[in-house]
Amino acid sequence: MRIYIVFLLLVSGLSNGVYGQRGGGGSLIGKIGSVTLTPTITHATCFNPKSSVDYLITVSSGWNKYTKVNFINLINSVGDVVYDPSNPVAIGSVLNLLAGSYTFTGSITTTSSTGFFISIPFTITIWIGIESSWKEFVDMSPLPNNYSAKRIINNQSYGGALSYNQITTGDFWIEMSAVYGSSSDSYVYWVIGETDDISYFNSSGNDQYIQFYSTSSGSGVLVRYLNQGVFTTTIISTNKDDKIRLIRTGTIIRLQKNNDNTILFSFPNPNNGPFNIGVFTRSINDACINVVSSLTCVYDNQYYYLKENIEQSIAYIPSETVKFKFIEKYYDISGNLQVEILDLSDVNSTPQITSLNKTKGVDFYEIKNGVNGVSIISGKTYLLTVIDSKEKKQYLKFKVA
Repeated sequence: MRIYIVFLLLVSGLSNGVYGQRGGGGSLIGKIGSVTLTPTITHATCFNPKSSVDYLITVSSGWNKYTKVNFINLINSVGDVVYDPSNPVAIGSVLNLLAGSYTFTGSITTTSSTGFFISIPFTITIWIGIESSWKEFVDMSPLPNNYSAKRIINNQSYGGALSYNQITTGDFWIEMSAVYGSSSDSYVYWVIGETDDISYFNSSGNDQYIQFYSTSSGSGVLVRYLNQGVFTTTIISTNKDDKIRLIRTGTIIRLQKNNDNTILFSFPNPNNGPFNIGVFTRSINDACINVVSSLTCVYDNQYYYLKENIEQSIAYIPSETVKFKFIEKYYDISGNLQVEILDLSDVNSTPQITSLNKTKGVDFYEIKNGVNGVSIISGKTYLLTVIDSKEKKQYLKFKVA
């Protein structure tokens, strides 16, 4: 009978150790340690749509001969497993990831301080996006990297930076943090909505914004928002170095910090309008840093090159005019260009067909929504096919942002 009781105690102690993640265990198990997964993310850019993440798993008790990775998965926001190695190890890379949130899950088997085998689970959420591309600067420069913006001179009250990353409607997210030049008067403002003019900013004006601040009277992060017609401020963090993430789902805008999925704040007013990234800074060396989002870059006056093959990349068009460059090796004065526009979001759709007049020595063309029977709807993805008089085809996949 005593042997049976001791056996139950041993089994009970081992079971508790398998699921424990605290720093200590029962007297039988001993200290179980901890597991840390450190991600290193390479975000996409406006010219490279794919991202990657390297990871390193460490165990506080060290990698002795009994320690091993049982499994590791990377799961996207809709629950699909995008990485599941058959021979999991403590260091690895995941390539060709699109912008979005992902979660690493897995477990490590190691031994506790008293020699018991322990399985320790781990999980961490990461956000992979597109590095910001800056359209315009006033008193600022892309420092310390291309997707950050730091104030370098004082020609006006506030320095400003405006991005090419934008959207007219729909879901998205943006994240950034701040660094500070003056310990007594440092402010970084991130405007909520669409910024058109960075030559002037008034912190008491009509903008909703997130403010990162480091002053002699305190530091942290606050949000200024419109509540029943009155601008109100709420402190969302007392750590001025926190990374803040803005997420719009439907018409609701929420804020998170760092890699925590907890909602810090929800804006009381619905919003589904245009959005870009506009930031303003107060003092020299104040900066927003590592500005990453799911917003694609929209270049207002860009003409896109057609390709001889259909590619996966998508050209994001800022307005209802598609601009492209078509180079014909031999000019045919009698032949115009035939144009087909296919709605890729509808498997039953048929191409819209129109034509363009060619002009000798001109390689740039435009197709406008509503002209010559063309109908282009914002948010849909289309395939443009241009056919010359010799039946040679060139392609452009595009979407109105």
